[in-house]
Amino acid sequence: RTITAQLAISLQNLRLLERTQQDAQRLEEQVRVLNAINEVSNTLNQVRDTRELVKQVTKALVDVLQIDHAGIVLINPDRKTGTVAGEYPDKGATGFTLSAEGALWDRLRNKESIVINDVDNAEGLPEGSREALQATGVKSVMFVPLQDIDGSLLGSVGLDIYRPNFPFTPRMAEVAETITSQVAIGLQNINLFSSTQRYAQQLEIIARFNQSIEATSPAREIYLQALKTLGDMVDADHAAIYLYDEDRDHLRTIALLAEGKQSVDMVSGEVYTLDGILGDVWNKGVTVYIEDTRDEQLDFRVDTNIQALMIAPLKVGNKTIGLISLGAYQSYIYQQTDLAVFRQFVNQIGVAIENAEAYAKSERTALSKTLANEISALIQQQVDLNSILQVTMGELGRALHAKRGRIRLGAQAIEASDGKRPSSNGDHAT
Repeated sequence: RTITAQLAISLQNLRLLERTQQDAQRLEEQVRVLNAINEVSNTLNQVRDTRELVKQVTKALVDVLQIDHAGIVLINPDRKTGTVAGEYPDKGATGFTLSAEGALWDRLRNKESIVINDVDNAEGLPEGSREALQATGVKSVMFVPLQDIDGSLLGSVGLDIYRPNFPFTPRMAEVAETITSQVAIGLQNINLFSSTQRYAQQLEIIARFNQSIEATSPAREIYLQALKTLGDMVDADHAAIYLYDEDRDHLRTIALLAEGKQSVDMVSGEVYTLDGILGDVWNKGVTVYIEDTRDEQLDFRVDTNIQALMIAPLKVGNKTIGLISLGAYQSYIYQQTDLAVFRQFVNQIGVAIENAEAYAKSERTALSKTLANEISALIQQQVDLNSILQVTMGELGRALHAKRGRIRLGAQAIEASDGKRPSSNGDHAT
């Protein structure tokens, strides 16, 4: 009995020791995971470059989950394809573009993490997926969706295990999802920081345009500076300014940026009728942005190579006087901040034109008053009606560049032609 009791105590102590060791191992594992998550958080707070963030996060995932490979795919603006943003260890896949459509991607868009243990025998794999995974030596794989705060899919995190009989556990999946959610926030912060910087730079470019244009600037100078500013502000393979011809009811290209060169032709530029996309913008009076003209089956007559296109109405006060178009040969190249700043700059062009017109009008008014005063002074120096009428006719003819004029007083008419004063003997020049 004594021996049996001692043996029972020893076995109990052994079980307690094993349990303590297991608890210690779990605690050590938890500490290791928490440290890894903390390191990822620090990385997200410090890194402002997507490539560097992806590089550090994929390494952290491999280390903390003790897996063999991790990669991150980010969805492209077309929402149909994705690009490998980075991986660890490096397998040469970074920059590779792949399809972002199909059953697996549909599940990711539904906020579902996908775990496939034992790739060789797993059921329900989409056609071609098993072969693709086997070709890279993957035995178990996990895909975790990268989602923004609105729930839209930014991309996915892929986790690979090359060793057989080493499946993903629920605990591993939980850790992977926790880190991935932080990565999504980090990517959004980087995008926001980049967009804010870009927007600030664009506003600075617009400010320089406003400083370079004065009320005395001729229209030609305004249009040239506008084209240059558009090219500096965003990626532009094309930019054009069209003014509306009321008499002929069409748009005429008066300024064009093409092949890196700016030109202004106020008289003989290309003419476009008010139909198609130009007519739509003119009639609706709203700015449009077409991310990919090929998807819209749009034939942009000004330049058929354009894939990304923005068009805005050009207004002076409340009156639309023309349109401005901006385009690139690469689809989906413009961000929403680019569209906002494009709208803002088109408004600034309208203000510049309005100021120039107001200045020109004030100059004409001042000149008219000066001429009126001069003519009034000459009239006051005359002593008879005939002289008064002759001076009036001659001075008005010269001021208005009139070839012929006539003053009627009852049945009597005094005429002057080509702005010349009648002769002193009363005869009229012809």
